[in-house]
Amino acid sequence: MEKVLLFNPPYEKDIVLRDYACSEKSKADYNWPPIDLLAMSGLLKDHFDVHVLDSVAIGQGRQEAIEYVKKLAPKHVISLTGSVSLKGDMALLEEVKRQAGCSVYVTGDVPVFESAELLKYFGFIDAAILDFTSPGIVPLLNGEKNLQDVIVRRGKKIIQFEQSKRASFEYPIPMHEKFPLDKYSLPFSRYSPMTSVLTNVFGCPYKCTFCSSNKLAFKYRKIENVMEELEHVNSMGLKEVYFRDFTFTVNENRVRDICNGMIERKLDFIWWCEGRFDNVNEELLKLMAKAGCYLIFFGVESGVQSILDKTNKGITLNDVEKKLKLCSKYGIETLCSYILGLPWDTEQTINETIEFAANSGCDYASFNTYVPRYGSSLREIVGPGKFDVSEAEKLDSSEEPSISVSIDSERLGALRKKAIRRFYMRPGYIAKRFFRLRTSHQFETLIKNGLAVLKRTF
Repeated sequence: MEKVLLFNPPYEKDIVLRDYACSEKSKADYNWPPIDLLAMSGLLKDHFDVHVLDSVAIGQGRQEAIEYVKKLAPKHVISLTGSVSLKGDMALLEEVKRQAGCSVYVTGDVPVFESAELLKYFGFIDAAILDFTSPGIVPLLNGEKNLQDVIVRRGKKIIQFEQSKRASFEYPIPMHEKFPLDKYSLPFSRYSPMTSVLTNVFGCPYKCTFCSSNKLAFKYRKIENVMEELEHVNSMGLKEVYFRDFTFTVNENRVRDICNGMIERKLDFIWWCEGRFDNVNEELLKLMAKAGCYLIFFGVESGVQSILDKTNKGITLNDVEKKLKLCSKYGIETLCSYILGLPWDTEQTINETIEFAANSGCDYASFNTYVPRYGSSLREIVGPGKFDVSEAEKLDSSEEPSISVSIDSERLGALRKKAIRRFYMRPGYIAKRFFRLRTSHQFETLIKNGLAVLKRTF
């Protein structure tokens, strides 16, 4: 069988997170298994000799990665790329193609939302994959003419194929064992190794204006297919899993079916997921905790209700505080994300958001600076316009922004550091974190990421 390499290319400046049509730099010292590559490993394994190289996870340098690919001599390379690392990714992939003589396909935020422009700008790219769950990826690599969910180069023409309209999807069990699972960890992780599973949905049905996930074709993964993969992960002896849905809690009945399925099968791992405050309730949280959920990642975004309303977030701050207390009641920790510098923000509203976060009762907080992400509806209003490769790497929400629409960039960077200090440097908070340690791995990740945060904040 022809060799296919699923590739997360190196980024020597920092840890870069390229995953699920998003990209940013790690705010501390963490990363997770890229769900795109995992899903495609399942789709491809019965048709090709699949290899995986996550250079970011293993700390591999540029030249070492090129030599690896050259020696492997794959027929096809499917690579992640992202706006924050675009120029370096493209230079490396062009060199890979030159030395290894392989076809190069890409996926990620720029390939999904600016695919035609990307292929016009970089003439060596053979195709962009728009949906990593699509069965159309196999025909693409086989050179078939009738395709879907991709945009391809054929001679001097760039051809956009129709995106499939499916209410549900499934794929064979991914090749988790091919990934360096012991190299992945989050600041709150309790066990290593860990993996990621797409357990419920692809895309997101909500219309938050700052986000691009709602531009992906929303569909549900078949529950029997989910349970098959979860049983496989459990048989591998893994003790921690990231449920990598944009909104795991989007459909209460499906969440109940998945949780009850895990309980019935006595699956022996803990897990965390992403959810929304408006679609969890006490009974659901109680069931999720019983099924092994130990943390939920919620998007709060702003501590000012009028700004939340303008983003079409669809939640209230009163509900945020109520649901955070319910999570705590059932032993589920919470990670809340905030966006500083939204178009309607002032220094005063940012300070209100900082205080709300510190007093909300959440266990962890992620402070991001607003950037006009590719694919987001808000970018169409405030963004710098069409795709520009020189602008792409400025779209990093994890550090002081190079693009700011509501407040001076340098001042916004200073306010973000203030937010981190205000939340994490509270004596009572520090004591609570050490008091709640449960495993040696949790202690190690706490120290490692705490030091990384201190280094970037002071």
